[in-house]
Amino acid sequence: MKISYAWLQEYFEEKLPTPEKLADLITMHAFEIDSITPIGHAASKDAACPPTDWLLDVKVMPDRAHDCMSYWGIAKEVGTLTGLEVKPMIFPVEGDEAVKTSGLINLKVKSENCRRAMKRVAIGVTVGPSPKWLKNRLESVGQRSINNIVDIANFVMLETGQPVHTFDLDKIEGNSKSESLISKQITIRNAKNGEKVKTLDGKEFILDESMLVIADEEKALDIAGIKGGAVSGIDDNTQNVLLSACNFDPINIRQTSKSLGLRTDASLRFEKDISPTLAEIAMDYLSFLVKEIAGGYLASDVIDFYPNKAVAPQISISEDDINRLLGLKIKEKEIEDIFRKLRFEFKKSGFKNSKKPNFYEVVPPIERRDINLKEDIAEEVARIYGYEKIPAHLDTPRPSGRGVSHDANFLKIEQARRQLLAEGYSEVYTYTFQNKGKVELANPLAEDKKFLRANLSDGLKESINLNIKNLPLLDANEVKVFEIGSVFGKDEAKSSEAESPDASKEAFREEIHVAYGDKKEVKEMKLGDYIKDISKELSFVQSAEDVKYKPISIYPFISRDIAVWMPDGVESDQVFKVIKQNAGELLAREPKLFDKFTKPARPDDSGRSGGEGRTSYAYRLVFQSQDRTLTDEEINAIMAQISAKIGQNSLWQIR
Repeated sequence: MKISYAWLQEYFEEKLPTPEKLADLITMHAFEIDSITPIGHAASKDAACPPTDWLLDVKVMPDRAHDCMSYWGIAKEVGTLTGLEVKPMIFPVEGDEAVKTSGLINLKVKSENCRRAMKRVAIGVTVGPSPKWLKNRLESVGQRSINNIVDIANFVMLETGQPVHTFDLDKIEGNSKSESLISKQITIRNAKNGEKVKTLDGKEFILDESMLVIADEEKALDIAGIKGGAVSGIDDNTQNVLLSACNFDPINIRQTSKSLGLRTDASLRFEKDISPTLAEIAMDYLSFLVKEIAGGYLASDVIDFYPNKAVAPQISISEDDINRLLGLKIKEKEIEDIFRKLRFEFKKSGFKNSKKPNFYEVVPPIERRDINLKEDIAEEVARIYGYEKIPAHLDTPRPSGRGVSHDANFLKIEQARRQLLAEGYSEVYTYTFQNKGKVELANPLAEDKKFLRANLSDGLKESINLNIKNLPLLDANEVKVFEIGSVFGKDEAKSSEAESPDASKEAFREEIHVAYGDKKEVKEMKLGDYIKDISKELSFVQSAEDVKYKPISIYPFISRDIAVWMPDGVESDQVFKVIKQNAGELLAREPKLFDKFTKPARPDDSGRSGGEGRTSYAYRLVFQSQDRTLTDEEINAIMAQISAKIGQNSLWQIR
């Protein structure tokens, strides 16, 4: 969402941090800022002509779009992060007692997908160009000015996050020039199959009964929550206006938008599940601006259909809960300060003893529809506290001591796994999605993953080939791997019984297979058949008490060999220690002795004795970094250091 820095400043009496500092603050605690663009006089590179404004491109994540796809939402976030007070969204709306919305329209709501509907009329307005300040506001975020009434509606949506709409009241059926103030019937209903609506941009859409419309007695006036209809649009001749602020079911709006291929600023907000409480704020703001800018007479009443009022959840959470979930030790006072910054209402309840309260009963702002669990509260505390303050540490996994499930397949899988591990095989997991198979996916993740796998063998062979290439790093002489998992095929019997001939609805079967092998061969069979082949169960107990873990590096390794002649009787451990002590931190594993060759003593070519016999010890070294790709120059330097150290012993000689 594009946010004007100057526009945002109007929500605060105190000066905001600079655009750069503000962007850093928002990025660290709320949303990523994709860019900061100077606007206004920014086209000039003259230092004496600085920009008058900056445009922040705020990447509002989907879980916060319901309350932050607006200037007011971003302003509240900035207020939370900076401690600055945000001006309240309160507007002095004064209606004319002589004009009654309830006397001019009758509202019916015939769909549960409309959660709230607010209507108000304005009589005798003047449609014309928008004032300069309003044009500038819209243009600063890339919107074109149309006329004052339409611009006001767009401005209110950007300010509050609540889409609003305006209808030309005289274009609604049941009306004529001689009967300009008779009651009109407005109905929010499901569309009829095949019903057509021409939108404000001149495009025609054919609807079905799953979609919502706002209609008069004869026709649909718009596609509810998505796009206004041309039939009731505001033009230069408009004098009487119906103001509308509604709230619709997000799933219905998303499905309609997708079906029609029509995504708008309004649908984008509705499908994120904005709070119905925003409709009231937006209606007040819309009414206030129409009265101020377009004049006329504003009705004193608002028709408000709101059958199921939104209620903010009350969540119980303790100081211990927060610290346990976050792995921190935040004090009670700091937690309460964060609650206040977030505008959470809270009270203490339940007591560990007579002095210290145990639980907080927390009520988040009603527009924060993403906060429903204690984990949500803890996450908010962490966000404001600062993720960068949370220390990183890795706990050693420990056995849970819990009982094992008695599911038949589970026990068979465990039996097969124990047997294969006991035989020296290592378990691997390969992709379920493959580039070939018998069951094709309707929505594949990628071109080479369009099928569910029909066997385990293909993936296992790829794994074996990959591991063979990495044998030096794995410190292994051979590759023996296995996999236990599901494979998929068509169930011909069930498919033939299906009523629909649609191939996409063919039944498929899922079986659990066992596959194991090495570079010579791979065997695969059904789980049950494998269990029959093994004669006994092996107990398998593994303790993690003394196991040390480190992450597997994503960078390639480099292997080098070194062989050293040593006098007979000198053990290989001595050269091993020298190599290890001088290999440095990049050594990925201990040097491995892979060759030993003894050369007996014999006279040299001059007839003199060659002295004692010698033994050659050859070691393989594997180097790897956790944070970069190593270069030959780095490894050459390490090997030179090892060689120099070995050369200090006159009886040792590098081959």
